[in-house]
Amino acid sequence: DCPLPVYLCENISSPCLCGVLRPVVLVNDAALENERYFDLALRHELTHYRRGDRFWALGRLLCCAVHWFNPLVWLGARQSVEDCERACDARVLRSADSAGRQAYGEMLLSFLRAPRQRGGFLCASSPMGGGRRGLRRRITLIAAAPVMKKTAAAALALCVGLTCLVACTGRVDGGVLSQ
Repeated sequence: DCPLPVYLCENISSPCLCGVLRPVVLVNDAALENERYFDLALRHELTHYRRGDRFWALGRLLCCAVHWFNPLVWLGARQSVEDCERACDARVLRSADSAGRQAYGEMLLSFLRAPRQRGGFLCASSPMGGGRRGLRRRITLIAAAPVMKKTAAAALALCVGLTCLVACTGRVDGGVLSQ
């Protein structure tokens, strides 16, 4: 059911979406260890495709090329890649149970065994594995199921209510409405 061509590639550390105009999904041997890993990897890469992350990767490349001298741009590009990966993780695991989250985390950890290419944020692909530190953060977020606390929901409702109350009030001075 994959709308993109899928190719097996031996020289990559993790599955990735590659290409801007004619994207393809590249998978490695670790993604083919079992059918569940392959399905999760494809869902993750198709999420990158649907979100248009390949265009953001091209934008990162252009920013790094134009501002090659600015270390903050390079740091921002690296953080942008990590944010894209975490957003895809969240979307893939949106309706997953604890067993699905565990399988997804195990799949990500299986990519640590493959050698990692340096400077991965410089290519217009979105590698799924990432570095050890980034994977540690991702695994922590995957393990903690998202729960919206009642106090946060109540605080949000209170802020919206107060904003509406203040924005919609006024007084009449001699027939002229003043805020």
